[in-house]
Amino acid sequence: MRALGALLLAIAGLAGGVERARELTRRCRLTAALASALELLRGEVARMERVDRAAERLARAGPPEARGFFALFAAGLGALGEREVAEIWDAAARTLPLAPPALEALLAAGRSLGRYGADEQLAALSRGVEALARLAEEERARAENGRRLYAGAGLALGLIAAIMLY
Repeated sequence: MRALGALLLAIAGLAGGVERARELTRRCRLTAALASALELLRGEVARMERVDRAAERLARAGPPEARGFFALFAAGLGALGEREVAEIWDAAARTLPLAPPALEALLAAGRSLGRYGADEQLAALSRGVEALARLAEEERARAENGRRLYAGAGLALGLIAAIMLY
């Protein structure tokens, strides 16, 4: 019975480490998807498309990981007039599980929406794309290194807990 308990503790530790590694991978995919989606949004702004239509289109057919963000953003645009576009963007962005630098890059990309001319909006979106793409690449490298690290650390902690208890 003790052996089974020890085995379960080790497996629980391993599972915790694997889940942490998956979280890093999900965050990386989300950041990369947002970079792609901002590039698509940039194209829509360049064609002088209305932001609400572009957001709805991205919510339906944008990168899958970014659709929830754009759905929330598009839904929030119903309150346009009571709130500014940048406020609605900010509220939608803060719901995402992003690392602080990626969140800041996303927030910065949306600050000019609805406030400035097309050139300023395009420049802000371009900076956002560049920053998010760079951060996604850094997160990808961190996730690759973290997979083995977190799985091993989780297993080790589970084994240590089993040894201490038995």
